[in-house]
Amino acid sequence: MRDKPRAMSDKTLMTRKEEIFRLAKDAIREAAVEAREKAIETGTAIVIIRDGKLVHISAAELQQQKAAGQWRDIRVEDRSGKKTASKN
Repeated sequence: MRDKPRAMSDKTLMTRKEEIFRLAKDAIREAAVEAREKAIETGTAIVIIRDGKLVHISAAELQQQKAAGQWRDIRVEDRSGKKTASKN
């Protein structure tokens, strides 16, 4: 007879949720870098949200930001509104 599966503790559930959110944020950052690369390749602007406002960034400005190493500072906001810096 099989043992009944044990319920996860609240701490284990929080740890797993935090790991999932971390992985999701990493994926979002990666997608943001890829979108910037594609915008540079195609000469198009992107639109981001910065401080709650829509901001248009031209391909030329993206190229300058990339050259200056500013893409390491891509931020992702979680549901609580907290900003987290990129690990890249």
